[in-house]
Amino acid sequence: MSNFAIDPNAPLEWAPIDSAGTNARSRVPVTTLNQDDFLKLLVTQMTTQDPLKPMEDMSSFMQMAQFSSLEQNKAMQASMATIHANSMLGHVVQVNDGSGEPLIGTVQQVVMIEGAPQLVVNGKRFTLDKIEAVGTPLTPPASPAAGTAGTDTTASAAAEPQLAPAPQFFPEASLGTAPLSTAAALLGFAPAS
Repeated sequence: MSNFAIDPNAPLEWAPIDSAGTNARSRVPVTTLNQDDFLKLLVTQMTTQDPLKPMEDMSSFMQMAQFSSLEQNKAMQASMATIHANSMLGHVVQVNDGSGEPLIGTVQQVVMIEGAPQLVVNGKRFTLDKIEAVGTPLTPPASPAAGTAGTDTTASAAAEPQLAPAPQFFPEASLGTAPLSTAAALLGFAPAS
């Protein structure tokens, strides 16, 4: 007698079966080709091609190579967007929040939502395309060097930190001087020259 008991009240679970008779849930399709797969496909295609029409079979292979290249470019673009978002941590930004008034604040956090980075500014999340201007982190003015006693430090102490434009990742976003000067004026700083 076995110790295996069947609960008559337990619901039945049906696993979908594909046309080959295997459990469809256990199969995970591969969506990318690695270098080994690519070379195997090339060798197979070259050994089975018609010697009288060698280029007809190669057109589909070339198309597959272009698709593979396109997919790699998409992956690289996603990685670059993540790097760009992380580089803005601690920076002052001007964000278009859709209200008509620009929102200015410091990037506090970068979160990944469905594989895309979003910046947290003043407790709200924004995608990278909503960023209109980026400034460098604010730093206090340097203290006078030792041995400069008696020199007038009021001019250097009164100097305000400057906002300077940071490189913009998305070419469609405007990064002119107007958004930065607006951001600087709202923050009480002189615009970067």
